[in-house]
Amino acid sequence: MDVKDLSRYGRLLYEAEEKVLDAELELKFAIAQRDKIATLDIPNAMEEAGVTELVFRDSDGSPVRIEIDDVLSVRPVKANHDKIFAIVTKAGDGAMIKRTVAVPFNRGEKRQAEALMAQLQDMGRGFQETQKIESSTLKKWVRDRMEAGKHVDADLFGVFKVQRAKFSEGAPKSQGFEAPDQGQ
Repeated sequence: MDVKDLSRYGRLLYEAEEKVLDAELELKFAIAQRDKIATLDIPNAMEEAGVTELVFRDSDGSPVRIEIDDVLSVRPVKANHDKIFAIVTKAGDGAMIKRTVAVPFNRGEKRQAEALMAQLQDMGRGFQETQKIESSTLKKWVRDRMEAGKHVDADLFGVFKVQRAKFSEGAPKSQGFEAPDQGQ
């Protein structure tokens, strides 16, 4: 392989990277456009028209049905996490809080690293503990409490409902993708 071949590979990599960046940007735009249509345009238009479903035919003549679905969103801000952990624990559901303990050790300190967390303070080692609740777990917990008629502080938990259009029949399918020839 000579410098000319190597230079050609460099240009190919550069062009491939440009294509990836352009495709990622195009995908982000397409997702944002789809989400706007699904959460704003269609729900607003259907409400204005007084209809609960939209039915039409796709390019092949197959029926497509779109309905509105209420979607619960739970997105608490980080500043509220400690309060949320306290509420969840008080409700008897503290087991859903995941805890991570990170302990810094130097090379060659394998035995100390394997010691129990309770022994760390006696060894003079500091440790860091973090807690979190997976977003899907918190969302289910909030939904279950709301459905049971229990109070949930919507502001604290970042709870809001969104109407979203969804395909109930005839959802689009991928047209497939044929990779271009990878020959050199």
